Amino acid sequence: MRKLGETKLKLKSTVIAVFIASEENSAITGVGVDALVKDGLLNKLKGGPLYWIDTADKQPCIGTGGMIPWKLHVTGKLFHSGLPHKAINPLELAMEALKVIQTRFYKDFPPHPKEQVYGFETPSTMKPTQWSYPGGGINQIPGECTVSGDVRLTPFYNVTDVMKRLQEYVDDINENIEKLDTRGPVSKYVLPDENIRGRHPYIDF
Repeated sequence: MRKLGETKLKLKSTVIAVFIASEENSAITGVGVDALVKDGLLNKLKGGPLYWIDTADKQPCIGTGGMIPWKLHVTGKLFHSGLPHKAINPLELAMEALKVIQTRFYKDFPPHPKEQVYGFETPSTMKPTQWSYPGGGINQIPGECTVSGDVRLTPFYNVTDVMKRLQEYVDDINENIEKLDTRGPVSKYVLPDENIRGRHPYIDF
């Protein structure tokens, strides 16, 4: 960056350097990335390409993995927990569906041989990091929930391919909701008498 400033080279692309604070501290808001997003200072980066250069302990590390944030929205049927056979528990549905999604992800995007060559400590991963639901009493099965997380992708796989596959996993689950594993004798994701099906309607990126 210093060299670019000193030589004032005429480049075909615009170089933007972002220096952030409070990267992983969610207790302090309004600084770091939060402030940059609020002021629209990261908008120019949306079109890419984007290279993340980080430091870890003693030495710099480059491109440890691209990030794809995702949210999985799940719809069940709200009911009293004393009568679980009349409900569709979205928490159970989310857990079982996510297990299928993760299993298929790791089968389709296994550790790549080049990761060892370039010293990657971990392969590509897809996992949940947050869980939310509308709230309610402990004796109430909620009607919906959202699981959020990220994909950390090594550069040997294509981001577009991964997003397409994740959507395919969710679509397949929706079409075959009855085939998901259940939790206990009255756990179910379809209520035929009421013509109600649990839904994993969409995954947001």
